[in-house]
Order: sequence, then structure tokens, then C-alpha cells
Amino acid sequence: APFTGNNDLTGATPDFGGDDTTCGNGWSGAWYSFTGDGKAYMLSLNTVVTDYYFQCEINIFRGSCDELTCVSTFLGSGSNAAVSSDPLLTTSGVKYWVHIAANVVSYDSLPFQISLVQVE
Repeated sequence: APFTGNNDLTGATPDFGGDDTTCGNGWSGAWYSFTGDGKAYMLSLNTVVTDYYFQCEINIFRGSCDELTCVSTFLGSGSNAAVSSDPLLTTSGVKYWVHIAANVVSYDSLPFQISLVQVE
């Protein structure tokens, strides 16, 4: 399940309606998913914007798209924000959804790198 990817928030629109979210702030974002295998993982998010202060977050859900359950949320801020999750012990066969989001108003995109690494 480990992965690393580079992406940005080009074209991202709000993913949740107003205060409908139970995980995070409901900001625009990008989605990733992986299936648990009974091992523990940490997620990390690193951004590469240096001239604008903003907040970013990692929201972790489990379940199906139409019935997501919030597992946890982690917030970072700054002009080059980075945020990491606590270790997440996954359940084998359960699908996890990772929502990467930011309150970026002055950028059409927010370049970032996301990593999922196994922890002992």
C-alpha cells in the first residue's frame, strides 16, 4: 500500500456542502484511496509554496463514497506547510480515503507531495 505522488489542486472545488463535513474544514481538495492490510501507516503532505501563508490538512476516512466515516484529520500551516498523520493501524480489506485540502485563495493550484509509508 505505500505510495508517493506529486499533484496540485488545479481545478479543485469544495468537496463538501458548507458545514456538512465531519472531518476537516470542507476546503477544496484532491482525493486518494488505498485498501488496508492490517499494517500501520503514516501519511505526510509537503507543499512547495513559499510566498503565501495558508493552512492545509489531511483528512482520513474509511468506508464507501456514499457513507464515509471520519477516522482523523491533521492540520498544518505556514508559508511552506507540511503535515503528517499519527500512525494509522489499518483494517485488512477496508478502503481508506485520503482528502488533501487547503484554504488557498490566491493560487489556482497548490503543488504538493503526498506519501504513505509503513511504520513498525
